Amino acid sequence: MIPFDRDMSLSSSPLVRAFGVVLLFSTSSGAQGTLDPGAAQPPPVSETPAPVAPSVSPTDAVPTATAEAPTSAVQAAPVETAPVTAGPGETAIAPVASPVLVTPINQPMMALAKAAAPVEMDQPREESLWAPGEEALRGDHELDAGQSRFRSGQGLNFQSMDGTFALIPRLRAQFRYEYLNPDDGDASQAILIRRARLQFKGHMYGKDNRFKVELAFSPHDVGNKDGSPTTSPLLDWYMDFTHYRDLSLRVGQYKVPHNRQRNVSSGGLQQVDRSIVNGEFNVDRDLGFDVGSKDLFGLGMLKYRLGVFAGQGRNTNTTEDFGLMSLGRFELLPFGMFKDYSEADLARTEEARLSVAIAYAHVGNAPKDRGIKGSTPADGGTSDTHHFVADSIFKYAGFSVQSEFMARVGERNAGDARDDVGDLVPVAALRDGWGVMGQIGYVLPRTRFEISARVGTNRRIGTESVMTERTEAGGALSYYFAGHPFKLQADYFRLGEKPYSSVANGLEAVAGPLENEHRARLQLQASF
Repeated sequence: MIPFDRDMSLSSSPLVRAFGVVLLFSTSSGAQGTLDPGAAQPPPVSETPAPVAPSVSPTDAVPTATAEAPTSAVQAAPVETAPVTAGPGETAIAPVASPVLVTPINQPMMALAKAAAPVEMDQPREESLWAPGEEALRGDHELDAGQSRFRSGQGLNFQSMDGTFALIPRLRAQFRYEYLNPDDGDASQAILIRRARLQFKGHMYGKDNRFKVELAFSPHDVGNKDGSPTTSPLLDWYMDFTHYRDLSLRVGQYKVPHNRQRNVSSGGLQQVDRSIVNGEFNVDRDLGFDVGSKDLFGLGMLKYRLGVFAGQGRNTNTTEDFGLMSLGRFELLPFGMFKDYSEADLARTEEARLSVAIAYAHVGNAPKDRGIKGSTPADGGTSDTHHFVADSIFKYAGFSVQSEFMARVGERNAGDARDDVGDLVPVAALRDGWGVMGQIGYVLPRTRFEISARVGTNRRIGTESVMTERTEAGGALSYYFAGHPFKLQADYFRLGEKPYSSVANGLEAVAGPLENEHRARLQLQASF
């Protein structure tokens, strides 16, 4: 028989410790949790001692014992003993088959088993009236530090761990020096912050619910007059719902999808600013909604937008009649998709790319003489205007060409304004006309320089239009420190204009003298 030390603790035996682990995991897998005194007990185990592992000294070895471990042990069952001869004149007490409680082992192992048990996450309680997943969606979303980064010119990118939320704040400013020298007048100059913008964009409650907010703070942006702003700094605030490829929805205040150059960001222009054609005929921003697709039918060559807007321009807060603006724009990209809403081919496109588009907009009861832009007619009436656009852009290997044709015609609706003596003010004349511009540029190979040139003209339609005829011709040199976000641009243009004014009866327009001036500009843009 193997000697047994009376002072030896059962819980210190490696065999008992291992046996306790086996019993514990047996109970966690579905074994009976409490000891039933009336139940049949396991048969006695042979009194022959178990083999001793080589690493265990003879004094540490004990015979095996069979026991059923209770899940809640308050008191250990008595252990029956029998004399075992260990040597001449020595006896040792050895346990026989009895239930054994190993409390020092069971307590930590039970805690381990509870921790390892599977836990059901994000499952609505059976009695809850919440929709599945609703509580999780409306709860906290941890920030994903690994996906948060600074993107050159795009701002800081913050994203949640599950990708459900993202926020990208961005700052942009344009610092400009401008010199004007008319042929028949005195030269002038100006130093100004042409644009100062704060932008937020991202998505919320899923990647198909996108948003953009843009605020403007420069004196020009807020229409400073005598040191006071005349308009709200809010430029854009809209939502994009892109769940369906062929039918996305945009709603809010934003640039009306009419002509291309107006919808190219002022930060992505090839020259210091946009053309005189855009300045006269664009329909700017408005409140409304449109549906469209950036890849109609998945063909990689078609886009469209169809929209309805308030027809009052941005930042309006008045109740008007149903003189809405409706529009449609269709684009064809025969050689495949590319960045067609960014001027200059900074990507040095390896294969030729072309985008051509047509657009039409109608404004009923337009409040201004250019539709939703311009001046309020002196007679206080409105206009029904039609706006036409055809534009294109081509890019290849650093070379880019773009063009735009725009036209506006309409009818005046007389107002009821009266002069100082009480007579009705004559109906103001129309601003019917058309304009065309062409622009070309080339990014010099293996440099950050680009040279570009542009010509444009605006012309009247009919004899009653009071639109000023204008021309422009000039060129620009750009240096891109880091693409469009950080660049320095200089341009020079010779500008000509022939203003028209209506005669007393308001039915004809009389041309003024041709006026020319030279304009030079230098502008630094920084976006981050």
